[in-house]
Amino acid sequence: MEKTTLKKIIDYLENPSTDAHKDCKRRGELYGLLNLKSNPTKRGCPYLTGPLGEEIVDVYYRLKNIPYDRKQKIPALRKKGNRRPDGLENDTFYVEVKMRAYHSSGTAHEKIPSIAFKYGDLPKKLKIYLLADDEHSYNTYWSQLLRNQIEPMNNFEKEYRDAHSLMIEEIVYGTEIANFLRGFLNS
Repeated sequence: MEKTTLKKIIDYLENPSTDAHKDCKRRGELYGLLNLKSNPTKRGCPYLTGPLGEEIVDVYYRLKNIPYDRKQKIPALRKKGNRRPDGLENDTFYVEVKMRAYHSSGTAHEKIPSIAFKYGDLPKKLKIYLLADDEHSYNTYWSQLLRNQIEPMNNFEKEYRDAHSLMIEEIVYGTEIANFLRGFLNS
């Protein structure tokens, strides 16, 4: 992995874009460096956050030398069809990557606290990666509660946290990935 690419990833994960236009440009640079294909039919920015976030997490696993399989298709127990988490870490944890664009006006962040319910019928626990504004601006209280960085304010929050811990093994922030990448660059 080229140092320029790693530096751009680190910068994107740690430093929010100043506006939506600059964010699209930064994602475009990362798309080029990571050889991702843009979606030219997409209105607005053609550089979608989903594929970019998933590729960043894939780079992270490759550099950590941890087996990671992005081709997951698990039969759903409660309904027809399959569950498709973003990956499987070391045949131990399913992975779900959430990356919200900086300055996005969408509501995708509202679904993140429901991940445990969505994947609650899987046979393995989840690792959730929150990147970009899903770390910096949204779901901060929820993730801090589940990571035990703040104390529950009441019994409801304690039981909520405890229930989610049955399905969620860990929540990893993009800045933690950036710290690892920086250490990798300096080694």
